[in-house]
Amino acid sequence: MSKLDNGNKSFVEKIRIDEVLYNSIEKISTDYANFKVNFNIDIIENLEDLLEIDCNQNLLEIVFTNLLKNAYLYSDNKAVSVHLIEVNKRIAVQFSNSGETLTDKEQLNLFMPFMRGNNAKHKNGLGLGLKIVQRILTVYGIKVSYQTSNNMNVFTIQF
Repeated sequence: MSKLDNGNKSFVEKIRIDEVLYNSIEKISTDYANFKVNFNIDIIENLEDLLEIDCNQNLLEIVFTNLLKNAYLYSDNKAVSVHLIEVNKRIAVQFSNSGETLTDKEQLNLFMPFMRGNNAKHKNGLGLGLKIVQRILTVYGIKVSYQTSNNMNVFTIQF
């Protein structure tokens, strides 16, 4: 990360978002036997071109794995939905789960180090995962956001 922050682009390669997602899904499936995932890809014009980005595969896998793990751990049914969609002629990945959503105050501090919401009371963790996700994505100019909708938590990464 420090080398990337200093402009060292040797860690950047052309990768496919869907392949990194599959790797992350496989990793979580191995770690959690009752993990369920629903993976959808919208019909997107130029999908093949949009799936290819310049990024570090290992770092992007950390991002996806962290979001999948959080969605699994904080869901009320151990199920996660991953959806590839088009937003403003760019690709976005949404990770969603049903379960307790964050309060407005918690949402303001969501990407702060050591932030843990009320829904994390009986769960292991330090509250660093989402900060790491945000920092990795920021290096590449990629945005991450959180929304709630009908008792659903939705994280969106817009490439």
